[in-house]
Amino acid sequence: MIMNQTTVQINHENQFNEILTPQALEFLEKLHNYFEERRKNLLEIRQQIQEKLNEGKQLQFLSETKQVREGNWTIDQLPRDLRDRSPNVP
Repeated sequence: MIMNQTTVQINHENQFNEILTPQALEFLEKLHNYFEERRKNLLEIRQQIQEKLNEGKQLQFLSETKQVREGNWTIDQLPRDLRDRSPNVP
């Protein structure tokens, strides 16, 4: 894996430095360096799939998941607190 130099620019006027400690920034840099190559590869694959869809091709799903897609299944009723998603504004 190629390790890239990562630069994080922070607008100190908004006091982001109080939220993103040096340890948090170091952690974000490690995450970025670890996943960046994989992230770019996945985005490239996504773009290729989208191009095929734009050409009229269909998505191909695993045959093992056919029952999930075509089955006759339901879920229980949502809990009351999830049914009313209006914000509580004082």
